[in-house]
Amino acid sequence: MFRLKALQTLLCISLSANSANAAYHFTCPNDAGTNVVIPAIDIIQAASSPAGGITVDNTATSRHLCTLTLQDASNPSTAVSIPVARSFDGGDWEIAAGPLAQTLPSPTCSSSVCTLVGLPPPDTEQDEMYVLTSFSHTGFGEEAEAARFLEQATFGPTRAAINSLVSSGGDKYKMWIKDQVENVPMSSHREYYRRRANPVRSRCCTNVHLIS
Repeated sequence: MFRLKALQTLLCISLSANSANAAYHFTCPNDAGTNVVIPAIDIIQAASSPAGGITVDNTATSRHLCTLTLQDASNPSTAVSIPVARSFDGGDWEIAAGPLAQTLPSPTCSSSVCTLVGLPPPDTEQDEMYVLTSFSHTGFGEEAEAARFLEQATFGPTRAAINSLVSSGGDKYKMWIKDQVENVPMSSHREYYRRRANPVRSRCCTNVHLIS
């Protein structure tokens, strides 16, 4: 069982941190699917050190994700993993959604490293440990990426829209947005819905003779 109540004590510790001064530095594993276990003593000592936390390198390459989790290794078959923070595509570390998200302060980043403070010390009697894990993503094909973009930017992709976007080449997503803003007339989803939601009403405006 994770002892999240330790957070209340930890938050009394100064949360100011300087990544250049932190004494406990860690790097994500190079190979996807591999782990690096952070020694429990380092987390415990870092919490009371002048720097206030540990520093972790950002992910090095695109399509690469590194996560920091708090795990209970007492029973590997039913191990529980609490997300703590993550870095992807070479970006700065950020607090991950989960039970610690509301209490941990945002990482302090400088250059290619970030300092994380306020981490609850792992309960060694319960075999808790902090783990850095790397993941890689080979990506989708161009059509799948275009379809995903259109799902987010429109009411849904069509085959014609996907083909047009893929064939445009270059910085196609930037140019698509620019074209939408500058050249495509504004449309109204509400107007579209109201015209088609009630067939009788949609005819009333053009077929007045239907109304007695």
